[in-house]
Parts: sequence; C-alpha cells; structure tokens
Amino acid sequence: MERMQEVVGRARAAFNSGRCRSLEFRMQQLKALERMVREKEEEILAAIKADLHKVGHNAYSHEILGVLGELALAMDKLPSWAAPQPVKKHLLLMRDEAYVCLEPLGVVLIIGAWNYPFVLTMQPLIGAIAAGNAVVVKPSEISENTAQLVADLLPQYLDRELYPVVTGGAAEATALLTQRFDHILYTGNSAVGKIVMAAAAKHLTPVTLEIAHGGEADEASCFIGAPGSCWGGEVVAGAFWGLRVSVACLVCVARRQCPGRGPAMDRVFCPAHTVSFPPVCLSTNYPHRCFSGVKGDGGGNLWTGPSHSDHEERRRSH
Repeated sequence: MERMQEVVGRARAAFNSGRCRSLEFRMQQLKALERMVREKEEEILAAIKADLHKVGHNAYSHEILGVLGELALAMDKLPSWAAPQPVKKHLLLMRDEAYVCLEPLGVVLIIGAWNYPFVLTMQPLIGAIAAGNAVVVKPSEISENTAQLVADLLPQYLDRELYPVVTGGAAEATALLTQRFDHILYTGNSAVGKIVMAAAAKHLTPVTLEIAHGGEADEASCFIGAPGSCWGGEVVAGAFWGLRVSVACLVCVARRQCPGRGPAMDRVFCPAHTVSFPPVCLSTNYPHRCFSGVKGDGGGNLWTGPSHSDHEERRRSH
C-alpha cells in the first residue's frame, strides 16, 4: 500500500509541476515512445512470442503496427486537438472571446490486458500522454514477459516520474485501486470491471471500460460462425469469448438447427473429416482460458463438451 501511495504521489507531484502540459513536451514524449517501439521491436516481439506464441506478421501487424499507427495519428493531430475551440457567442458575450480550452485531467491509471499485452497498454498510454496527463501503467501479469519488458523499457525512454510502471498481480492492482486517480482505463472481463468501477466510485473517478462479457453461448448459435471463431480465437490468443464452444461443434446440432448446412459442415467438423489446424497462439501461463471446455481424443482431434465417444454416439443417432 505504501509503495502505491509513493508511486501515485510522485506522479501527481510531477503533474502538478506543470511540465507535461506544454505541447512541446507531449510531442517529445510521443516521439520517444515511437523511438522505443522501433528500436526495441525485436525484444517486444520476442516477449509476446514467449507469452502467447504469437509470431511473424500476426504479432507485428497486431501489436507493433497498431502502436505505430496510433503514434502517427496522435503526433499529426495533437496541435489541432489541443487548440482552443471557438464557440458560438450569445448576446452577453458579444464583446468577448469565447472558446473551449481543453485541460489535462491529472493522473491516469491504465490496466492492460493479457491477450494483446503490448498494444492494449500502449494505445491508451499514447492518448493520455497526448492529453498532457501523468500515467501509472499496470500491465497484465498473465503475459509476464511483456509486462516486465514494458517495465524495463518505459523508464529508458519516457519521464520516469510522470509515467511509472507497476508490475504484479491482483494484490498490486487492488492496492493501486485504493489510490485516487483522475481517470481509469481497464480492458478485461466484467467481473474485474465491476471491481474497478466500485473502487473508482469511492473517489468519483471517471472510468473507461473495454469489457468482454463472458458466458457460453449455445452450440447451435456458435456453430454458424465456427470457422470465423477459430480464426478469431487464434488472432486474440484464445481470448475470443465464443471459442470454447465453437472450436469443434456437433454436426448433429448443425443438421438439426441449420437445415441444409449439414453436409458442408461435415467436411470441416465431422469426426471422420477433422481438419488439422496449424499451431495457434495460446497463453502458456493460462491455457485454460482458451480451451477450458475442449477435450481431445488422443489423436490430435479436439472436441468441446462431451467425450469423443459421446460425439460418435450422438452423430450415429442423427
């Protein structure tokens, strides 16, 4: 608790000093962040690979290009975003200059996600820096290699007092949430989102939540989009919330619920014609997040729900 008070206190003192308010300083920090991404690209991709097995163009396009694109946009638009915005004047203000001048909020907390461990931490950081805020960054502990790399790299390129990084798990996140922030951004599940929002409410802190509402859809509804779900699940390292019930669906369900689609689906999902998928991106720390409802037959085939024999029996009965 004392450590978190110290971290947030230093960030607030640095913000109150006013040095992050000027456009020149914000642009300098954004350029430094861009330099970090370009110079440390190989290390970033290696950490993501170690955490999620996400490699090649997949990792580069989703994690690196997304951050570089956000940086380019912020640096290009920052002068116009920060400029005073004229507003329409009424009778009492006819002799005055009327405009809206945007001010930084203060100290922002960013809690990152495990399935996009770099881009979903860096993108909100870019916006917060561009807006002139101090930022406390809390990467997801599940993607531990990327989290540690972020903690090592950011102090080398950005102002250490204004943009500290806190690593750790639930205990550290809970301690952080007891502190007062001026805005909190969280990406993750609804259960933790409720905790974040409840903690923020004690200080009337505004919150931005990107929430995935978990819960298992029925097999029939997932079946229709199963091929896309398999691809989507691979893209987001298993954090595709319908993946568990759509990796391998029952052909009998498709035949019953989706007349006319059975033969076509047989070629993809029928036990006799199971497709061998290439290696996918999975969290090495929490594989149950990806395939908690999936079982195997020992021969490389994956099934969701009942055992292989149950699938065979049900298929013959239909």
